[in-house]
Amino acid sequence: MNQPIWGKPRFSKVRVTLVGALLAGVAGTVSLSSSMSSAQAVEGGDAACDALDVALFAEVGAPGSAFLDISGGTDDVVAPDPENGTNNGSAPGRIAVEGIGGAVAIDWLTCEATRAPDSLSAESQIVGGDLTGIAGELVTLDAVSSNVACPAAGTADATASASASLTIDGEAVELDSDGGMLVDEVNVDFSIPNTAEGIINVAAGTSATVDDNSAAATGLQLTLTFSGAIGGQSVLLDLGTVTLAETSCTMGELDDGAPPPTVSSTTPPPITAPPPPAPPATAPPATAPVFMLPVTR
Repeated sequence: MNQPIWGKPRFSKVRVTLVGALLAGVAGTVSLSSSMSSAQAVEGGDAACDALDVALFAEVGAPGSAFLDISGGTDDVVAPDPENGTNNGSAPGRIAVEGIGGAVAIDWLTCEATRAPDSLSAESQIVGGDLTGIAGELVTLDAVSSNVACPAAGTADATASASASLTIDGEAVELDSDGGMLVDEVNVDFSIPNTAEGIINVAAGTSATVDDNSAAATGLQLTLTFSGAIGGQSVLLDLGTVTLAETSCTMGELDDGAPPPTVSSTTPPPITAPPPPAPPATAPPATAPVFMLPVTR
């Protein structure tokens, strides 16, 4: 199923019952009932991705005097709920987020989030792009990607990975993570005649993290700061971030459904042992037959 991606203003159950048998000679019963599942339903859980989120802004002096203001991106794509399937969004042609001081453009991007009977997953890929205007062609993108996968529920491990290949002011940067965060930094000279002069620090990071019930990955996050002078005054400015290929998933929970096992009983009266059986009757001894012989005289 396709869903719109462009236009974010900013950026079976099985029940088993065990019943105690009625015991002969016992005036009472004992029963135990419990719920078990070999194919339990799953409740909740989700997966989502966001291919592009731009939030760059800087101003000096009175409000409205921004020399950098670039904001926008793609809409989140989330997995279907509760049915199984895939939602996706893609932009096979060049798209751009433009504003004061520059633009962020992407040549091709895709974003998918999937719900399956036994898993939740998301992936995002970006091929080609750049951040231009501010300090010239500041960043050129080659490829950025991330993906995550979570079991629908249970105790299996989730997975996450992310990678980015790019150039910052002509310097090649390669980042590849299947755990934690990797960061590389590049300082770039920056000047606006009669306005600002200093250095823009570009921190490029990729991250992939997993915990007990979720996973998250970011293919690339660019964090920009400016240090220098503006209008003759020394300043340190946070210019904002550009986030690319962000994915996440969260496990659901097994639907146990039934209350915990309960035991009910009545106390039987004491059992009195029956009297021993009478010994078997003894047959009288057999009498030997008597044969009478004729007597002759």
